[in-house]
Amino acid sequence: MKPTFIGLGGQKCASTWLHRVLADHPQAFLSEPKEIDFFSYYFGRGYDWYERFFAAASGRQAVGEVSPSYLPHPLAPARAARYNPDFKILLAVRDPVERAYSNHLHMVREGYLTGPDLSFEYGLARNEMYVEQSRYATHLKCWLQHFATERVLVVFQEDISDAPQEQAQRLYRFLGIDDSFRSEALDQRTNASARARHGGVATLVKCATTLADRIGLGGVVAAAKKSSLGKSLRAANQEDLRTLVPPMRDETRHRLVDEFRDEMNDLARMLNRTELPWKSWLQSRK
Repeated sequence: MKPTFIGLGGQKCASTWLHRVLADHPQAFLSEPKEIDFFSYYFGRGYDWYERFFAAASGRQAVGEVSPSYLPHPLAPARAARYNPDFKILLAVRDPVERAYSNHLHMVREGYLTGPDLSFEYGLARNEMYVEQSRYATHLKCWLQHFATERVLVVFQEDISDAPQEQAQRLYRFLGIDDSFRSEALDQRTNASARARHGGVATLVKCATTLADRIGLGGVVAAAKKSSLGKSLRAANQEDLRTLVPPMRDETRHRLVDEFRDEMNDLARMLNRTELPWKSWLQSRK
């Protein structure tokens, strides 16, 4: 089965939301795991390997996957176009400065950044991808060299927060599936600024969940997680990263707004918009 669409991310820009609101739509099929990274990291494994992720998609009208690594990867647009020139492309974006800070929280949460200095400024100086991943216009231009504008849908995380059902309907209409469907994912919330206090416990739960899925008990585990006890245990094993990571300094925010000013202007022009729903956009007008 050949996929009909791909999601490019961006990273920390509601790509998980895209996956969830499509995964439970009866006319859509989403890969598991969410991020296959075929056109970026695993292209050498070949089309047969890629298409195995969609083997069970027969009869679905919209078939695809969401891999944030695709957006900035220099070879991904041409590879995707050669594989399927009729792909529909999904891109989620958010305030580029806030995305960079969220990127930093992710690095701390996953344990990629450790040590006595967990400040955003330290991470920013040590990881160029904080800025690179937020250059939406630069990367989108590369994709538009291979796919027509009408085959690309851009959604804003801020619009998703304000009107999730409306944005889900935009997504469904773009992919040609029933837009009257209401996804359960619209009522789900994730805490991107939290991490497990005890990583071993979180790893054990993840392994147990995977095993349960394999032996046909995934539904039982899912129900347990949704129970009051399950939610309480999960909350007890979480800590807020914002108590560990200092807030962004004002001077850093101003510097990043200047850094992204041209990118934001270019994106607005590309999308035929007079403004963007971002605090950084407003600050860049001053």
